[in-house]
Amino acid sequence: MALIKLNNNSISAVSALPSGVGGKVLQVVLSSDSTSYGTTSSSYQQALQSSSITLNNSSNKVLVIANFVQWAAGTNSVYSSLYRGAVSGGTRIGGSGDGMIQNSGASGASYRGVNLVWLDTPGGNTTYSIGYHSESGLGTNIRGDLHKNLITLIEIEA
Repeated sequence: MALIKLNNNSISAVSALPSGVGGKVLQVVLSSDSTSYGTTSSSYQQALQSSSITLNNSSNKVLVIANFVQWAAGTNSVYSSLYRGAVSGGTRIGGSGDGMIQNSGASGASYRGVNLVWLDTPGGNTTYSIGYHSESGLGTNIRGDLHKNLITLIEIEA
């Protein structure tokens, strides 16, 4: 069996990355809820509870992972986007136009599991939210009763 060495040390003797190397996970914050959110509005509405993170350094990055189920009625579309801050008064990030994720009903209701992943550089402590809206005024939902709504925030050292 070959012995693997790093900087002339055995792997078991290496306890940290060399200085100046970023990318280390510093903390993980998980928020979840089982609420279902519904709207017929064409304006973004908040879905999922907001998730906040206090950074160890304002230059660090945040990996945001959101998991939820979208539902669209009829031939309607539901659009979802990530917000820095609350949906009302926050900043929509990671997408242009109608949103980051679109789910369209074909001729009937349509469900879609969403796994939204975004690497953000917020510049300080922040809150993340998910906003969603209906395209045509028919019903749309974020269905926490089908699958728990999750937002995971992972602080990555710069």
